[in-house]
Amino acid sequence: WLHTHPGGTQVINLFMDYETFGIHKKTESGIFDFLQALPGEITKNEAFEFALPSEIIKTHEPADTYDVAQTISWEDRAEASCVWSENVRQHNTLKKIYSLEQLVMSSNCICAMGNWGRLQSADHFYYMSHDNGKYINPFSNAAEAFHNYNNIVMDFEISLIKKGIDTHRKRSYLRPVAYNLY
Repeated sequence: WLHTHPGGTQVINLFMDYETFGIHKKTESGIFDFLQALPGEITKNEAFEFALPSEIIKTHEPADTYDVAQTISWEDRAEASCVWSENVRQHNTLKKIYSLEQLVMSSNCICAMGNWGRLQSADHFYYMSHDNGKYINPFSNAAEAFHNYNNIVMDFEISLIKKGIDTHRKRSYLRPVAYNLY
């Protein structure tokens, strides 16, 4: 299928959910044999190569912008809202984590950016869902998941604010102070 893709295609993404391996697809299904053989089969065609997303960003221009006005997911149920933002807790928590973007980016801290990205993982919001019995959940209920996540986000925000204050103080100490004596 990959080798018959149109020649003008610049990038083909392969997205695989880690829980597929061992949970949804057991060893007996041959999934691990498939994964082991996949890279060799793909690269039999010399026009194909593997690349990290960071490498692709450096070598390819975006073809277009995909603006998503609402949270969506492949896990959605047709009769209900998105499972990641079906209740007020989830919705407000998503708004909160997104509201930290400016603090995160102005921190210029790679660690903070990585943590912010991990805090956007869909699993956190799924655990806050009222209908989360389909998959493994480390929390006993949605409220417990919400309170745990909220504590982490508050600690994260406080650390960003402290970092901003420290950076501001350092800049203030380095700047000459001019006094108006009139």
